[in-house]
Amino acid sequence: MTEHRLRAAGTELERAETALLNARAAGEPVPPEAMGPLAEARDYLRHGRAAEAARATQAAEQVIASAE
Repeated sequence: MTEHRLRAAGTELERAETALLNARAAGEPVPPEAMGPLAEARDYLRHGRAAEAARATQAAEQVIASAE
């Protein structure tokens, strides 16, 4: 169960990072405050904390979405 949650959180983090990089490459404004939660999510994943990683990723996604 935990391994599945970690994979799912990792996949969600990858999607958020890709969206951020695509937006930046397209010249769209990328809020710098989105980077903090993504870095936190990556750190949480390294320590096996899927729930915290998912919350941090969602926070970053909300910041990204609000900038669009």
